[in-house]
Amino acid sequence: MIVLISGTGLFLFLVKGHYMLHNTFYRIKQKHCHWLILKEIFLLSMLQMQSMLLIMIEQLLKNYLQDYAWYLKNMHL
Repeated sequence: MIVLISGTGLFLFLVKGHYMLHNTFYRIKQKHCHWLILKEIFLLSMLQMQSMLLIMIEQLLKNYLQDYAWYLKNMHL
C-alpha cells in the first residue's frame, strides 16, 4: 500500500513538474527570449525537480523505516 501511494505521488509530482516546465517555455516563447536564457531556465528547473524528487524519496524512506522500526518493536512484545 505504501508503494502504491508513493507511486501515485511520484506520478502526480512528475505531471505537475511537466506542466510547470511547459508553462515556463510558453511564457518565454511569447517574450521571444534568447535560446541561452531558455536553456539555462530549463536546466535550473530540472535541477530543482531533481532536488525535490530526492527530498520526496528521502521522506518516503524515512517513513518506511519508522514504520518498520515500529513493527519490529511491537512484534517482540
